[in-house]
Amino acid sequence: MGLELMPDGKTFKKLNATQEKALKRYYKRSQDKPLIQDLSLPIGLAVAGTIGAIAYIFKEKIGEEFDKQKEDFTTWVWKLPQGILSWSIEQGFDIGKIITGIDLSKPSGEAAEVFGPDVNICSQYEYDLINLRNRDPFWPWEKIAVGTAIQQKLSGMKKNGCSKPPFIDQKNWNRA
Repeated sequence: MGLELMPDGKTFKKLNATQEKALKRYYKRSQDKPLIQDLSLPIGLAVAGTIGAIAYIFKEKIGEEFDKQKEDFTTWVWKLPQGILSWSIEQGFDIGKIITGIDLSKPSGEAAEVFGPDVNICSQYEYDLINLRNRDPFWPWEKIAVGTAIQQKLSGMKKNGCSKPPFIDQKNWNRA
Protein backbone atom coordinates (compact mmCIF):
# COMPACT_ATOMS: atom_id res chain seq x y z
CA MET A 1 0.00 0.00 0.00
CA GLY A 2 1.40 3.42 -0.94
CA LEU A 3 1.82 6.37 1.37
CA GLU A 4 -0.82 9.01 1.42
CA LEU A 5 -0.21 12.63 2.30
CA MET A 6 -2.71 15.30 3.10
CA PRO A 7 -1.31 18.79 2.43
CA ASP A 8 -3.06 21.78 4.02
CA GLY A 9 -6.28 22.56 2.26
CA LYS A 10 -6.00 19.54 -0.06
CA THR A 11 -7.58 16.15 -0.11
CA PHE A 12 -5.82 12.78 0.08
CA LYS A 13 -3.59 11.97 -2.82
CA LYS A 14 -2.18 8.58 -3.56
CA LEU A 15 1.58 8.51 -4.35
CA ASN A 16 3.06 6.50 -7.15
CA ALA A 17 6.18 4.33 -6.57
CA THR A 18 8.67 7.03 -7.66
CA GLN A 19 7.12 9.62 -5.40
CA GLU A 20 7.11 7.16 -2.51
CA LYS A 21 10.86 6.43 -2.93
CA ALA A 22 11.65 10.14 -3.15
CA LEU A 23 9.67 10.79 0.01
CA LYS A 24 11.51 8.00 1.88
CA ARG A 25 14.88 9.38 0.77
CA TYR A 26 13.83 12.87 1.87
CA TYR A 27 12.81 11.74 5.35
CA LYS A 28 15.92 9.61 5.71
CA ARG A 29 18.20 12.55 4.86
CA SER A 30 16.32 14.93 7.15
CA GLN A 31 16.68 12.53 10.11
CA ASP A 32 20.34 11.65 9.53
CA LYS A 33 23.01 13.76 11.19
CA PRO A 34 25.75 15.25 9.04
CA LEU A 35 28.78 13.03 8.65
CA ILE A 36 31.05 15.47 10.49
CA GLN A 37 28.71 15.45 13.47
CA ASP A 38 28.70 11.65 13.62
CA LEU A 39 32.48 11.40 13.39
CA SER A 40 33.51 14.33 15.61
CA LEU A 41 33.81 12.33 18.84
CA PRO A 42 35.78 9.40 17.40
CA ILE A 43 38.06 11.76 15.46
CA GLY A 44 38.62 13.89 18.56
CA LEU A 45 39.48 10.84 20.66
CA ALA A 46 41.84 9.56 17.97
CA VAL A 47 43.65 12.91 17.78
CA ALA A 48 43.93 13.16 21.58
CA GLY A 49 45.22 9.59 21.77
CA THR A 50 47.77 10.24 19.05
CA ILE A 51 49.06 13.37 20.77
CA GLY A 52 49.24 11.48 24.06
CA ALA A 53 51.16 8.60 22.43
CA ILE A 54 53.62 10.98 20.77
CA ALA A 55 54.12 12.83 24.07
CA TYR A 56 54.75 9.52 25.86
CA ILE A 57 57.27 8.40 23.27
CA PHE A 58 59.17 11.69 23.40
CA LYS A 59 58.63 12.46 27.10
CA GLU A 60 62.36 12.73 27.87
CA LYS A 61 62.98 15.17 25.02
CA ILE A 62 59.86 17.15 25.93
CA GLY A 63 60.96 17.28 29.57
CA GLU A 64 64.43 18.48 28.62
CA GLU A 65 63.00 21.14 26.32
CA PHE A 66 60.57 22.28 29.03
CA ASP A 67 63.38 22.57 31.57
CA LYS A 68 65.48 24.53 29.07
CA GLN A 69 62.61 26.91 28.30
CA LYS A 70 61.92 27.35 32.01
CA GLU A 71 65.58 28.15 32.65
CA ASP A 72 65.65 30.63 29.75
CA PHE A 73 62.52 32.35 31.06
CA THR A 74 63.95 32.53 34.58
CA THR A 75 67.18 34.11 33.37
CA TRP A 76 65.16 36.58 31.26
CA VAL A 77 63.10 37.59 34.31
CA TRP A 78 66.23 38.11 36.41
CA LYS A 79 67.75 40.28 33.66
CA LEU A 80 64.86 42.76 33.92
CA PRO A 81 65.78 46.07 35.51
CA GLN A 82 65.70 45.75 39.29
CA GLY A 83 62.95 48.21 40.06
CA ILE A 84 60.50 47.37 37.28
CA LEU A 85 58.48 44.81 39.24
CA SER A 86 58.21 46.91 42.38
CA TRP A 87 57.44 49.97 40.24
CA SER A 88 54.57 48.19 38.48
CA ILE A 89 53.19 46.97 41.83
CA GLU A 90 53.36 50.51 43.21
CA GLN A 91 51.47 51.77 40.16
CA GLY A 92 48.79 49.18 40.88
CA PHE A 93 48.56 50.38 44.49
CA ASP A 94 48.27 53.97 43.31
CA ILE A 95 45.36 53.00 41.06
CA GLY A 96 43.84 51.05 43.94
CA LYS A 97 44.10 54.13 46.17
CA ILE A 98 42.28 56.18 43.57
CA ILE A 99 39.51 53.61 43.09
CA THR A 100 38.92 52.55 46.71
CA GLY A 101 40.21 55.54 48.66
CA ILE A 102 42.20 53.16 50.92
CA ASP A 103 45.89 53.87 51.41
CA LEU A 104 47.67 50.79 52.76
CA SER A 105 50.83 52.76 53.51
CA LYS A 106 49.02 54.76 56.21
CA PRO A 107 48.05 53.40 59.63
CA SER A 108 44.51 52.09 59.98
CA GLY A 109 43.74 54.02 63.15
CA GLU A 110 42.76 50.92 65.12
CA ALA A 111 45.58 51.50 67.62
CA ALA A 112 44.21 54.95 68.39
CA GLU A 113 40.79 53.40 69.04
CA VAL A 114 42.26 50.77 71.39
CA PHE A 115 44.94 52.79 73.23
CA GLY A 116 43.57 56.30 72.87
CA PRO A 117 44.33 59.25 70.63
CA ASP A 118 47.77 59.90 72.17
CA VAL A 119 49.40 56.91 70.43
CA ASN A 120 52.17 58.03 68.09
CA ILE A 121 52.17 57.09 64.42
CA CYS A 122 54.98 54.55 64.71
CA SER A 123 53.07 52.62 67.38
CA GLN A 124 50.01 52.67 65.13
CA TYR A 125 52.07 51.15 62.31
CA GLU A 126 53.43 48.48 64.67
CA TYR A 127 49.90 47.65 65.84
CA ASP A 128 48.78 47.23 62.21
CA LEU A 129 51.81 45.05 61.43
CA ILE A 130 51.10 42.81 64.42
CA ASN A 131 47.49 42.40 63.27
CA LEU A 132 48.63 41.55 59.74
CA ARG A 133 51.23 39.06 60.96
CA ASN A 134 48.67 37.33 63.20
CA ARG A 135 46.33 36.67 60.30
CA ASP A 136 46.17 33.10 59.09
CA PRO A 137 45.42 33.37 55.38
CA PHE A 138 43.92 30.23 53.86
CA TRP A 139 43.93 30.96 50.13
CA PRO A 140 47.16 31.72 48.25
CA TRP A 141 45.85 35.08 47.08
CA GLU A 142 45.20 36.02 50.72
CA LYS A 143 48.85 35.28 51.56
CA ILE A 144 49.92 37.55 48.72
CA ALA A 145 47.54 40.28 49.87
CA VAL A 146 48.79 40.11 53.48
CA GLY A 147 52.41 40.14 52.31
CA THR A 148 51.89 43.19 50.12
CA ALA A 149 49.96 44.94 52.90
CA ILE A 150 52.90 44.33 55.28
CA GLN A 151 55.30 45.76 52.68
CA GLN A 152 53.08 48.81 52.27
CA LYS A 153 52.95 49.36 56.04
CA LEU A 154 56.74 49.07 56.25
CA SER A 155 57.05 51.56 53.40
CA GLY A 156 54.80 53.99 55.27
CA MET A 157 56.85 53.52 58.43
CA LYS A 158 60.05 54.39 56.57
CA LYS A 159 58.47 57.48 55.01
CA ASN A 160 57.42 58.68 58.47
CA GLY A 161 60.89 58.13 59.97
CA CYS A 162 59.96 55.21 62.22
CA SER A 163 62.58 52.70 63.31
CA LYS A 164 62.48 49.03 62.29
CA PRO A 165 60.18 46.95 64.50
CA PRO A 166 62.02 44.13 66.30
CA PHE A 167 59.87 41.37 64.76
CA ILE A 168 60.64 42.45 61.16
CA ASP A 169 63.82 41.05 59.66
CA GLN A 170 66.31 43.37 58.02
CA LYS A 171 65.77 41.96 54.53
CA ASN A 172 62.09 42.92 54.51
CA TRP A 173 62.85 46.30 56.07
CA ASN A 174 65.39 47.04 53.32
CA ARG A 175 62.95 45.94 50.62
CA ALA A 176 60.23 48.36 51.77
